Amino acid sequence: MFFQTLWCSWVLEGETKKAFFAGDTGFCTVAKGSDHPGGVPVSGSFSVCSAFEKIGNRFGPFDAAYIPIGAYDPRFFMSAVHCSPG
Repeated sequence: MFFQTLWCSWVLEGETKKAFFAGDTGFCTVAKGSDHPGGVPVSGSFSVCSAFEKIGNRFGPFDAAYIPIGAYDPRFFMSAVHCSPG
């Protein structure tokens, strides 16, 4: 099952603590023209990445989560693959 995707994340588990590194992912898809200054959709429906919930249900709970932020503008273009700080 190698080379199926370009994206991945990691769960780091020690004897007493567990952490999640999200890798390169986006939380939701924001439609063009709906950008809010904080990067949150103003209104209407938008698709939300279900991977975070699935990972939490399967591997959580976590003591810490590391979610990379970067290359997030313009939101309508980058929101599906990168999280924003807003």
